[in-house]
Amino acid sequence: REEEEEEASRPPAPSCRWIAALLSALTPLMAGALPRDGNGICVVPHRHRMEMQEASQNSLYFTSSGRLAYRTNKVCDNCQTRIVDQQFYHCSENCDIDFCKDCNTKLQEVFEAFYEQADGEDREQRYERLMWVITMTEYVAATILHLGRNQRVQLAHEFAFEWPTPMFDQLIRVVIDVINAKVVHVQDVKDIKSDDKFWYTIGLLQFLYSANTLPCSVKQVDGQGSRGPKVDYANFILEGINKCEPISE
Repeated sequence: REEEEEEASRPPAPSCRWIAALLSALTPLMAGALPRDGNGICVVPHRHRMEMQEASQNSLYFTSSGRLAYRTNKVCDNCQTRIVDQQFYHCSENCDIDFCKDCNTKLQEVFEAFYEQADGEDREQRYERLMWVITMTEYVAATILHLGRNQRVQLAHEFAFEWPTPMFDQLIRVVIDVINAKVVHVQDVKDIKSDDKFWYTIGLLQFLYSANTLPCSVKQVDGQGSRGPKVDYANFILEGINKCEPISE
């Protein structure tokens, strides 16, 4: 209540349509720019080098099925299965990120194929473009979430009623792609809140979801019920959520 009264006492907020205009220009450039794994989910390389680790022979044990395995006390952050092979990969800067050998190999193959597909770009330029998409999405997310309430409402109405539906859907896909790509790199055990920019991007997706529901409150021309959401709710599904560990994340 106090926040609403304070907001009402402020002078009219300047138009934030420049954000919508900027996004309308950037969204086509950002769409489909990230590499995808075998399941079609966007992935990005970890910001540090992944180093191979070897479990000691002392950690050998027999599983319930009689198979020899290694007790590494690690879970692969990509496939969410317990790492029981002797060799696995851990962040060289000691981030709480681990990959099993199989996932690390598959991810490297995805990245190599992504770099080879570059059209007139070398590996460094291709990587910089990939990171530009993530950085720009995070910047837009932080900017929108730091707007005043009235400006956010104005922007939400711009998306819901002024933007073409295909472009709005494309923006949602860009944001989801960035979240899917980064979710593997969230340090769930050490400090799940450490990557503020990741959570801003989650907040942006929630903002777009809220904007998507605005048409539901508008009556149809014939007065028979309300309109539905701008795009199907299923378009907001985060496929990368399957890479999250249920208890800690």
